[in-house]
Amino acid sequence: MTAWTQRPQQVAGVSGLVAVALGAAGALCDRPWPGPESLPDFVTEHRGLIVAQSVLFVFSAVVLLIFLSSLRAVLSDSAMPATIAFGAGMVGYSANILGQAPQLALAALPGEFLRPQAAALLDALGYATLTLANAPIALMFACIGYAVLRTSALPTWLGWLAYVAAAAATILTLSVAFPSNVLELRGWLSYALYPISIVWLSAASIVLLRSRPPDSTTLGLKPAAPTPGRVHQRLGQHSHRTEGSAV
Repeated sequence: MTAWTQRPQQVAGVSGLVAVALGAAGALCDRPWPGPESLPDFVTEHRGLIVAQSVLFVFSAVVLLIFLSSLRAVLSDSAMPATIAFGAGMVGYSANILGQAPQLALAALPGEFLRPQAAALLDALGYATLTLANAPIALMFACIGYAVLRTSALPTWLGWLAYVAAAAATILTLSVAFPSNVLELRGWLSYALYPISIVWLSAASIVLLRSRPPDSTTLGLKPAAPTPGRVHQRLGQHSHRTEGSAV
Protein backbone atom coordinates (compact mmCIF):
# COMPACT_ATOMS: atom_id res chain seq x y z
CA MET A 1 0.00 0.00 0.00
CA THR A 2 2.86 2.36 0.82
CA ALA A 3 4.41 1.94 -2.63
CA TRP A 4 1.16 2.86 -4.36
CA THR A 5 0.35 5.89 -2.23
CA GLN A 6 3.75 7.30 -1.32
CA ARG A 7 6.13 6.16 -4.09
CA PRO A 8 4.51 6.82 -7.48
CA GLN A 9 7.99 7.23 -9.02
CA GLN A 10 8.82 3.59 -8.34
CA VAL A 11 5.43 2.34 -9.51
CA ALA A 12 5.74 4.35 -12.74
CA GLY A 13 9.31 3.17 -13.30
CA VAL A 14 8.54 -0.52 -12.85
CA SER A 15 5.31 -0.44 -14.87
CA GLY A 16 7.01 1.50 -17.67
CA LEU A 17 9.81 -1.04 -18.03
CA VAL A 18 7.37 -3.96 -17.86
CA ALA A 19 5.31 -2.37 -20.65
CA VAL A 20 8.45 -1.91 -22.77
CA ALA A 21 9.46 -5.55 -22.19
CA LEU A 22 6.01 -6.84 -23.18
CA GLY A 23 5.96 -4.61 -26.27
CA ALA A 24 9.44 -5.77 -27.29
CA ALA A 25 8.40 -9.40 -26.92
CA GLY A 26 5.39 -8.70 -29.13
CA ALA A 27 7.58 -7.03 -31.74
CA LEU A 28 9.78 -10.13 -31.86
CA CYS A 29 6.72 -12.11 -32.98
CA ASP A 30 6.30 -9.90 -36.04
CA ARG A 31 6.86 -11.28 -39.52
CA PRO A 32 6.76 -9.38 -42.85
CA TRP A 33 3.14 -9.34 -43.96
CA PRO A 34 2.49 -10.24 -47.62
CA GLY A 35 -0.03 -8.85 -50.08
CA PRO A 36 -3.78 -9.60 -49.90
CA GLU A 37 -3.65 -12.70 -52.11
CA SER A 38 -1.08 -14.38 -49.84
CA LEU A 39 -2.64 -13.31 -46.52
CA PRO A 40 -4.74 -16.47 -45.91
CA ASP A 41 -1.71 -18.75 -46.24
CA PHE A 42 0.38 -16.35 -44.13
CA VAL A 43 -2.20 -16.31 -41.32
CA THR A 44 -2.56 -20.10 -41.39
CA GLU A 45 1.20 -20.55 -41.16
CA HIS A 46 1.84 -17.96 -38.44
CA ARG A 47 -1.43 -18.13 -36.49
CA GLY A 48 0.28 -18.79 -33.15
CA LEU A 49 2.70 -15.89 -33.53
CA ILE A 50 -0.09 -13.53 -34.57
CA VAL A 51 -2.15 -14.36 -31.47
CA ALA A 52 0.88 -14.15 -29.18
CA GLN A 53 1.84 -10.76 -30.60
CA SER A 54 -1.64 -9.32 -30.09
CA VAL A 55 -1.89 -10.64 -26.53
CA LEU A 56 1.52 -9.20 -25.62
CA PHE A 57 0.63 -5.82 -27.11
CA VAL A 58 -2.69 -5.80 -25.22
CA PHE A 59 -1.03 -6.46 -21.86
CA SER A 60 1.67 -3.91 -22.65
CA ALA A 61 -1.05 -1.28 -23.15
CA VAL A 62 -2.80 -2.36 -19.94
CA VAL A 63 0.41 -1.90 -17.94
CA LEU A 64 0.87 1.51 -19.56
CA LEU A 65 -2.42 2.56 -17.94
CA ILE A 66 -0.74 1.95 -14.57
CA PHE A 67 2.26 3.95 -15.74
CA LEU A 68 0.05 6.89 -16.72
CA SER A 69 -1.80 6.86 -13.40
CA SER A 70 1.48 6.94 -11.48
CA LEU A 71 3.03 9.58 -13.75
CA ARG A 72 0.01 11.79 -13.13
CA ALA A 73 0.85 11.71 -9.42
CA VAL A 74 4.52 12.47 -10.14
CA LEU A 75 3.56 15.52 -12.22
CA SER A 76 0.85 16.66 -9.80
CA ASP A 77 2.52 20.08 -9.37
CA SER A 78 1.33 20.82 -12.91
CA ALA A 79 -2.20 19.55 -12.37
CA MET A 80 -4.00 20.57 -15.57
CA PRO A 81 -1.38 19.34 -18.11
CA ALA A 82 -0.92 16.14 -16.10
CA THR A 83 -4.66 15.52 -16.10
CA ILE A 84 -4.94 16.12 -19.85
CA ALA A 85 -1.98 13.80 -20.46
CA PHE A 86 -3.62 11.15 -18.29
CA GLY A 87 -6.94 11.36 -20.15
CA ALA A 88 -5.36 11.45 -23.61
CA GLY A 89 -3.09 8.52 -22.77
CA MET A 90 -6.03 6.49 -21.50
CA VAL A 91 -7.83 7.04 -24.81
CA GLY A 92 -4.74 6.33 -26.90
CA TYR A 93 -3.68 3.12 -25.19
CA SER A 94 -7.29 1.89 -24.97
CA ALA A 95 -7.44 2.36 -28.74
CA ASN A 96 -4.25 0.31 -28.98
CA ILE A 97 -6.03 -2.50 -27.15
CA LEU A 98 -9.05 -2.29 -29.46
CA GLY A 99 -6.72 -2.18 -32.45
CA GLN A 100 -5.65 -5.75 -31.73
CA ALA A 101 -9.21 -7.05 -32.12
CA PRO A 102 -9.15 -7.25 -35.96
CA GLN A 103 -5.84 -9.13 -35.89
CA LEU A 104 -7.17 -11.60 -33.30
CA ALA A 105 -10.33 -12.01 -35.38
CA LEU A 106 -8.19 -12.66 -38.43
CA ALA A 107 -6.29 -15.37 -36.57
CA ALA A 108 -9.50 -16.89 -35.21
CA LEU A 109 -11.18 -17.32 -38.61
CA PRO A 110 -11.25 -20.95 -39.81
CA GLY A 111 -9.30 -21.64 -42.97
CA GLU A 112 -12.42 -22.14 -45.10
CA PHE A 113 -13.66 -18.63 -44.24
CA LEU A 114 -10.31 -16.95 -44.66
CA ARG A 115 -10.64 -15.23 -48.04
CA PRO A 116 -8.11 -12.68 -49.37
CA GLN A 117 -10.69 -9.85 -49.34
CA ALA A 118 -11.79 -10.51 -45.75
CA ALA A 119 -8.19 -10.92 -44.58
CA ALA A 120 -7.11 -7.69 -46.25
CA LEU A 121 -10.09 -5.81 -44.75
CA LEU A 122 -9.35 -6.97 -41.18
CA ASP A 123 -5.67 -6.25 -41.60
CA ALA A 124 -6.31 -2.72 -42.86
CA LEU A 125 -8.90 -2.04 -40.13
CA GLY A 126 -6.52 -3.08 -37.37
CA TYR A 127 -3.62 -1.09 -38.72
CA ALA A 128 -5.75 2.01 -39.27
CA THR A 129 -7.07 1.80 -35.69
CA LEU A 130 -3.56 1.50 -34.26
CA THR A 131 -2.39 4.40 -36.40
CA LEU A 132 -5.26 6.68 -35.34
CA ALA A 133 -4.44 5.89 -31.71
CA ASN A 134 -1.36 8.06 -32.19
CA ALA A 135 -3.53 11.22 -32.22
CA PRO A 136 -4.37 11.18 -28.48
CA ILE A 137 -0.91 9.81 -27.73
CA ALA A 138 0.58 12.86 -29.46
CA LEU A 139 -1.51 15.10 -27.18
CA MET A 140 -0.38 13.03 -24.20
CA PHE A 141 3.31 13.51 -24.97
CA ALA A 142 2.85 17.23 -25.63
CA CYS A 143 1.21 17.70 -22.22
CA ILE A 144 3.85 15.58 -20.52
CA GLY A 145 6.57 17.70 -22.09
CA TYR A 146 4.86 20.89 -20.93
CA ALA A 147 4.38 19.53 -17.40
CA VAL A 148 7.98 18.32 -17.13
CA LEU A 149 9.37 21.69 -18.22
CA ARG A 150 7.15 23.47 -15.69
CA THR A 151 8.15 21.31 -12.74
CA SER A 152 11.32 19.73 -11.40
CA ALA A 153 9.80 16.26 -11.11
CA LEU A 154 11.82 14.97 -14.09
CA PRO A 155 14.93 16.20 -15.93
CA THR A 156 14.38 18.94 -18.50
CA TRP A 157 15.72 16.81 -21.36
CA LEU A 158 12.84 14.35 -20.83
CA GLY A 159 10.44 17.23 -21.43
CA TRP A 160 12.05 18.11 -24.76
CA LEU A 161 12.19 14.43 -25.75
CA ALA A 162 8.47 14.18 -24.99
CA TYR A 163 7.87 17.00 -27.49
CA VAL A 164 9.83 15.03 -30.10
CA ALA A 165 7.69 11.96 -29.35
CA ALA A 166 4.56 14.11 -29.74
CA ALA A 167 5.73 15.28 -33.17
CA ALA A 168 6.50 11.70 -34.21
CA ALA A 169 3.04 10.51 -33.13
CA THR A 170 1.43 13.37 -35.05
CA ILE A 171 3.26 12.38 -38.25
CA LEU A 172 2.25 8.74 -37.74
CA THR A 173 -1.40 9.81 -37.45
CA LEU A 174 -1.17 11.56 -40.82
CA SER A 175 -0.06 8.33 -42.49
CA VAL A 176 -3.73 7.24 -42.53
CA ALA A 177 -4.82 10.33 -44.44
CA PHE A 178 -1.84 10.31 -46.82
CA PRO A 179 -1.02 6.62 -47.45
CA SER A 180 1.60 7.30 -50.11
CA ASN A 181 5.26 8.10 -50.54
CA VAL A 182 7.15 8.44 -47.23
CA LEU A 183 3.94 8.28 -45.10
CA GLU A 184 2.95 4.92 -46.52
CA LEU A 185 1.36 2.48 -44.07
CA ARG A 186 4.08 0.10 -42.87
CA GLY A 187 6.57 2.29 -44.71
CA TRP A 188 10.11 2.95 -43.58
CA LEU A 189 9.19 6.25 -41.91
CA SER A 190 6.56 4.56 -39.76
CA TYR A 191 9.09 2.05 -38.47
CA ALA A 192 11.58 4.86 -37.85
CA LEU A 193 9.13 7.00 -35.84
CA TYR A 194 7.50 4.36 -33.62
CA PRO A 195 10.65 3.71 -31.50
CA ILE A 196 10.82 7.36 -30.36
CA SER A 197 8.00 6.88 -27.85
CA ILE A 198 9.63 3.66 -26.66
CA VAL A 199 12.92 5.50 -26.11
CA TRP A 200 11.13 8.14 -24.05
CA LEU A 201 9.24 5.55 -22.01
CA SER A 202 12.40 3.56 -21.29
CA ALA A 203 14.42 6.63 -20.33
CA ALA A 204 11.64 8.07 -18.15
CA SER A 205 11.14 4.73 -16.39
CA ILE A 206 14.83 4.43 -15.54
CA VAL A 207 14.97 8.02 -14.29
CA LEU A 208 11.89 7.46 -12.14
CA LEU A 209 13.29 4.26 -10.66
CA ARG A 210 16.55 5.98 -9.76
CA SER A 211 14.86 8.99 -8.19
CA ARG A 212 14.80 9.32 -4.43
CA PRO A 213 11.57 8.30 -2.71
CA PRO A 214 9.66 11.37 -1.55
CA ASP A 215 9.85 12.28 2.13
CA SER A 216 6.95 13.39 4.28
CA THR A 217 7.53 17.04 3.35
CA THR A 218 7.33 16.28 -0.39
CA LEU A 219 4.17 14.29 0.13
CA GLY A 220 2.60 17.11 2.11
CA LEU A 221 2.28 14.94 5.23
CA LYS A 222 2.31 16.59 8.64
CA PRO A 223 2.92 15.04 12.06
CA ALA A 224 -0.31 13.89 13.61
CA ALA A 225 -1.76 16.39 16.05
CA PRO A 226 -2.00 15.09 19.62
CA THR A 227 -5.47 13.98 20.61
CA PRO A 228 -7.11 15.31 23.77
CA GLY A 229 -6.59 11.96 25.46
CA ARG A 230 -2.85 12.08 24.78
CA VAL A 231 -2.66 15.66 26.04
CA HIS A 232 -4.34 14.70 29.32
CA GLN A 233 -2.10 11.64 29.64
CA ARG A 234 1.03 13.76 29.21
CA LEU A 235 -0.24 16.33 31.73
CA GLY A 236 -0.95 13.56 34.21
CA GLN A 237 2.55 12.14 33.76
CA HIS A 238 4.02 15.60 34.28
CA SER A 239 2.04 16.14 37.51
CA HIS A 240 3.14 12.76 38.91
CA ARG A 241 6.77 13.62 38.19
CA THR A 242 6.31 17.00 39.92
CA GLU A 243 4.77 15.41 43.03
CA GLY A 244 7.53 12.81 43.20
CA SER A 245 10.25 15.47 43.02
CA ALA A 246 8.54 17.50 45.76
CA VAL A 247 8.51 14.48 48.11
